[in-house]
Amino acid sequence: MSGQSITAAANNNRSRHHRRGKPVQEFSDNFALDRKIKEAIKGLKPSPQYLLLGFSDEDKELIADFILDWSNHNSSGRSMAPNTKKGYIDALSLLSRYVKDVRNGGIYKPLKEITRDDFRAQEEPKGYLQSLKRDFADDPKENWISSHNTRREKYLAFWRWWTNNNKGDSPNNREEWQTPPQLKGYRPAKHSPTNKKRRTREQLWTPEEHAVFLKHCEDLRLACFHAMALETGARPGELLDVKLGDIKVGTVSSTGKRVCEFRIGGGVGGKMKKDRPVSISDAIPYFNVWAHVHPARDWSQKNQKDAYLFPSREKKARYRNIRLDTNSLRLLYIQTIERDLPKLLLPDRPEISSLEDKAALRSLIYEKPHFPYILRHDFSTKWAPRLPRMVFNQLLGHSPNSKVQDFYIHEMGDEGIRELEITKGIRTREETISPAEIELQPKYCPICREANKSNAKFCFACNFTISPEGALENREKEAEAQKEAENTKKEMQAMKDKFDSIEKRFRKMMDMWESMGRRAEEREKEIREKKLSSSSPSSTKLSFVDDVDLLVGHVVQSDAKEVRELRKELHG
Repeated sequence: MSGQSITAAANNNRSRHHRRGKPVQEFSDNFALDRKIKEAIKGLKPSPQYLLLGFSDEDKELIADFILDWSNHNSSGRSMAPNTKKGYIDALSLLSRYVKDVRNGGIYKPLKEITRDDFRAQEEPKGYLQSLKRDFADDPKENWISSHNTRREKYLAFWRWWTNNNKGDSPNNREEWQTPPQLKGYRPAKHSPTNKKRRTREQLWTPEEHAVFLKHCEDLRLACFHAMALETGARPGELLDVKLGDIKVGTVSSTGKRVCEFRIGGGVGGKMKKDRPVSISDAIPYFNVWAHVHPARDWSQKNQKDAYLFPSREKKARYRNIRLDTNSLRLLYIQTIERDLPKLLLPDRPEISSLEDKAALRSLIYEKPHFPYILRHDFSTKWAPRLPRMVFNQLLGHSPNSKVQDFYIHEMGDEGIRELEITKGIRTREETISPAEIELQPKYCPICREANKSNAKFCFACNFTISPEGALENREKEAEAQKEAENTKKEMQAMKDKFDSIEKRFRKMMDMWESMGRRAEEREKEIREKKLSSSSPSSTKLSFVDDVDLLVGHVVQSDAKEVRELRKELHG
């Protein structure tokens, strides 16, 4: 049996012992190689780890060396981020399996032996990159171009590193590296003029759709993320790295409005080398509500600062400080919009009564994209025509010389005329703000100046009434409380009348018992006198009737005493 067959058999044996959600226990029988691979894939989830089992030991070591050497041949000088590792392993695994199954008759082919034809062959069986291309009739939106160019860049970086490191005198400067012969002259695919702008104005969410989403999203964590991403334009991964201690809300002295400035990006796994400042004001009400029910709200102050603002709730992660994954965030958006929000359109759900809200909800569910990165496109499209290039690039985290701003300037309607009228002083900018945009702005409490949601009835901090609906609700509560007080007063009066009636009956009964007691005493005295005055021997004993009368008198007298004592206790 060949060495590759032995390796494949060992990998299959390891795959059979795969446990869902558990990392790979052993990548190779070689202890040193196994340790190197585990060091290289540190931070990866189990699914990309198991993709490595499809490679030979030689290719596993080659991929591990590429990952570990990333800081030496990367301009930033930092180690490879986990998401970048996953991207390279996925791309190389897809290439290796395609070459093995389609071009090599089921026989494994090492990465070092992959040729130019395995990438670019035009004839059948086609090369892998060539097989990704689709005709315009089959894919009018040309979605294949993104996958094609992304994987091409991955293969180009990997084979450039291997080709130049394979030489004895490989240059240290990455710019001097030569293009590998397998991919030399292979250009990235370009979109047709029809699809040159991937995100059109029609695909972006409208202010009405943002407002209806934030109003009816039951997940407070997702609503907070949506509001912050809409206001900052940050990449999803950058916001997910924010911790609870980074958010410190302050008040602007000149306007009295609440604002929070913090920094994002630049950390481990960040796309940009430096962090950048961002600020939120409209999203503060959603942050306040989420922070009030955050899982770390009862932690110590030291641990609370290190808690992620958007923690994961998957399995055991809800009890640990693990941030929400980017892919989990995307699935959360899909689940909320495509599963939960359609229930609000049912006839028996009275939550949405406005026809405008129903129309915005239908458009959001059935016509708009549902991934979180669309919020960054929305922010960029809104501010690209208004901001200088340097400011725009800083806010978006682009390099100072980046021209990405040009791609976000979509075909404009009457915005140009409106901006000219604002500049001339004919209009104010407040006149151009739609009611839905006003609804996204916070409502400030006149007492404590806390920022609240636009549809809030009472202040989140001091519970002061800040809306007509809240005042009406207060009046209804006051009327209900007054009515309840009147009912209670009537019940108390009825109880008092009943108690007085019982007391009268009790007094009457007491008087009757006292009268019976006095009569019993008089009868007893009469009987004793009669007994003493009798001189006959036969009259020395009382008659049977007299004895009975005497006994009854004693009983009645004793009962009357007990009743008197009870009455004294009742009257204090």
